[in-house]
Amino acid sequence: MSSIQVRPATLRDAKAIAQVHTTAALEAYRGLVPDDQLKSMSSVEKRQAYWREAIEY
Repeated sequence: MSSIQVRPATLRDAKAIAQVHTTAALEAYRGLVPDDQLKSMSSVEKRQAYWREAIEY
């Protein structure tokens, strides 16, 4: 059986977290919000900046 290890995020994790966050948001909201709005939510770079700031806080 494999074990899961939970640890605090580091700045090196910001891009991966942003990618998961972006993918999850797009999948969750597809069909619920207009496509142009979804496109504005699809920037991994913007989410990465958000997560870098959140991790540093």
